[in-house]
Amino acid sequence: MAPSGVYLCLSFMIIIQTSGEDIRSEEMFVIPDSKFQCANTTCLPFISVIITDIRNCRFACLAQSQCEAATFHRSTSNCELFGDMLNQNGNMLADADATTMIVISGTRFPPAPTTTSTPIASSSTSPLSAPSSITSSLTSPLSAPSSTTASLTSPLSVPSSTTSLLSTPSTTTLTTFPATTAIPKWTITGNMSGMRAYHTASIIANGSVLVAGGGSSVSTNLNTAELYNPSTGAWTITASMNGVREFHTASILTNGKVLVAGGLNSGGYLNGVELY
Repeated sequence: MAPSGVYLCLSFMIIIQTSGEDIRSEEMFVIPDSKFQCANTTCLPFISVIITDIRNCRFACLAQSQCEAATFHRSTSNCELFGDMLNQNGNMLADADATTMIVISGTRFPPAPTTTSTPIASSSTSPLSAPSSITSSLTSPLSAPSSTTASLTSPLSVPSSTTSLLSTPSTTTLTTFPATTAIPKWTITGNMSGMRAYHTASIIANGSVLVAGGGSSVSTNLNTAELYNPSTGAWTITASMNGVREFHTASILTNGKVLVAGGLNSGGYLNGVELY
């Protein structure tokens, strides 16, 4: 029946889904190292899929109710599924890269459906996919040297129909208006009793501002000091420093006193320090 070098093997495949779902099974002839001659278009595959191994090729055939045979090409991982075979298993070609499996007539359970169902609107059928989880056990070969019985068990993978539910996301536009901040303005307040530059200004414990030293001209250094009262805007003359100085520093101490240090006068740089 088959050409030289082609061996006929019998494989029985059972695929079981989880409890409460369908059970599918079928028996297949397994013919290693062979493929169909396909002398006419009646034995051309109705679908070809890329699959990981021959086992998943068998499951792919089981998932398609019109599948009557499958050929797996190892080098390309191509699984060809055939429908109307018309006894094509009598016309086989030797091919070391291929393995052909033929469904034994009447062994498929459940039988191929004889009724058609109206497709549901907005539904799509997912493409053929091989089962992602396979639990299989292979029994030992039969006594006949040219026959092998394989028992495969795996969760059934059936193309599913999914109804798409489209929802239009609501769009909320939030307009934020920046808070209006008043631009600070300057207000004229009381003048110092005399002009000065390069002086210091320190806020003392009672809130007044102490202005000390500086210079009133290029050649005149000052030792005078004044206090500014922010509540009245008025200046008051206070005690003068012991020496004239400008470009000095003034620091507020923790006890509330003001430390004036360094600077320079007409005689040069200073190292004198005073407390107010």
